[in-house]
Amino acid sequence: MKKNRSKTDPVALLCDFVRIPSISGSEEKIASYVINHADDRGLRVERAGRNVVIRLGTYNGRRLLMNSHLDTVRVQDTWKTDPFEPLVSDGRITGLGANDAKGCVTAMLCAAEAVSAHSLNGELVLALTVEEETAKTGAGLEWLINRLGTIDAAVIGEPTGLDICRAQKGLLILEVETSGTARHAAHAHNIKGKNAVIEAARSILALEDRIPGYDHELLGSVTCQVTTIQGGKSKNVIPDSCRFTLDIRTVHGAETDEIVRFVTERTGAGVSILSNRMKPMETDENSGIVQAAEKIRPGADIIGSATMSDAVWTRHVPTIKVGPGQTERSHTANEYISVNELNEGVDFYTKLIREFLG
Repeated sequence: MKKNRSKTDPVALLCDFVRIPSISGSEEKIASYVINHADDRGLRVERAGRNVVIRLGTYNGRRLLMNSHLDTVRVQDTWKTDPFEPLVSDGRITGLGANDAKGCVTAMLCAAEAVSAHSLNGELVLALTVEEETAKTGAGLEWLINRLGTIDAAVIGEPTGLDICRAQKGLLILEVETSGTARHAAHAHNIKGKNAVIEAARSILALEDRIPGYDHELLGSVTCQVTTIQGGKSKNVIPDSCRFTLDIRTVHGAETDEIVRFVTERTGAGVSILSNRMKPMETDENSGIVQAAEKIRPGADIIGSATMSDAVWTRHVPTIKVGPGQTERSHTANEYISVNELNEGVDFYTKLIREFLG
């Protein structure tokens, strides 16, 4: 079968991706589209679980992983256009996932097409993965990473304005439970006992939005936010229990047991760990992948990131998170990426592959 050697138009490809709904957990159609496109372009492509893996070059002791995710968040109610019908207007491509992170997927795929496998000193692995937005255990890159072979460096495609992120916060989720005495609401003022919801309110107010004692030059402090709360079973009964969850963004040096101790002492309540598998990532500024990215884009800022990404699964190897688009547009209605940003992303990734594996 004759392969299509014509150059892919990044805007057209991104529009095709936007037209394919791929809400986290439902990525089958877009994965199949990527496989067909890559095969049509003569790329070595395979399905790995529910993920797509493209390989270029030959492993000789050097392997670069480039990764971005195929899934999107759910549609917000305030979209003004059809989120699955891309709108190209005023230099922008608007559509669900255009910014986060189908723009990065498109740019990485176009970069892989632009690079000659014979010119690479090592192997490029492009992994386009599923369920990044929901971080489902054992589904996407978390499941795939140990099946790709030894990785020397990783590039995670997320919208950073092509600034180079070499540090990312971790995520610790705690559940705090307060107790009270169940009794009739009409007589509660005459009967001794606590209201678990009021106790929860006091506990929340006792917590600051930052946990003191930790600071990182790129990531700042450990932050703490209440994200859910459940208490009470009936409108006329004083609650005997109330639970709320804490989203805690961690940095290196912030040990889990120390954070749990701090929350326990501040609230006087029971504290349990709901999730602790997403640890902070940091790559040395002198690592080869950081140096290569800086050489290609000398004006880029070196940044840290509070938002979670698949960089959490590559934290044991030198990793940078970088891509076209802006993180502030992610998970918003009417998200977009500009045509210039997309084209700059293709150019950046192409040069980065050549620089690191040249």
